[in-house]
Amino acid sequence: MEMSGNRKKDAFERQFLTELVLIESEFVLKKKSKKYIVSRGKSDRRKFREGNCYPNSVKMISKGYDYVEGYVSRRSDGLIFGHAWNVNSNGDHIDFTLKDPENYDYFGVIIPEKVVWDVGVKNGHVWYSVLPFVDDEFNYKGD
Repeated sequence: MEMSGNRKKDAFERQFLTELVLIESEFVLKKKSKKYIVSRGKSDRRKFREGNCYPNSVKMISKGYDYVEGYVSRRSDGLIFGHAWNVNSNGDHIDFTLKDPENYDYFGVIIPEKVVWDVGVKNGHVWYSVLPFVDDEFNYKGD
């Protein structure tokens, strides 16, 4: 199963991957996550497509934003899925991927930039979820 988001996955693969990310992230999220109010960030929808939240959020690190990862719960039906977004230097949480963040509840943890880069490099420069690969102190599980 490919995790880079470069090909279309069928509904079963997407659901399986979403559940796997949440299961593997649960320990860290239970210990460290907080609920955040998130606003929509201005982005070029040709480059920041829905479904690519992890690479989208990694791109924003180079523009001075911190990386946040966790999950969102859609208010209309309770659908939960793993997600990444950003926080600026003023502490404002911003989602450059979802078009309607006001319709979701956000829960996550700010991940240090070095950890984001280290996990991506160790995973072959695949920018996907970081939390399944780290413990609650942000140490890489593979070391």
